Amino acid sequence: MKLAELKQRSEVEIVNIVDPRVRALSFRFGISAGSRVLCWPSIAQGPFILEKNFQRLALSYSLAQEIEVRVIKEE
Repeated sequence: MKLAELKQRSEVEIVNIVDPRVRALSFRFGISAGSRVLCWPSIAQGPFILEKNFQRLALSYSLAQEIEVRVIKEE
């Protein structure tokens, strides 16, 4: 499942980050394959918010389409 496909707040595990540019960006924030993060999906293709270790990272809809996730828990 792509991160952009989430419809509600969820805890997810990052499975793969396809784009190397996005992979480098997320790695700077400690997010890589295998990481567990909280995600707040966007409204109408707006930004997605990822939270890990009390840090929040906003990703555009196009970047969210490059990240494959596995849902751990939906809230």
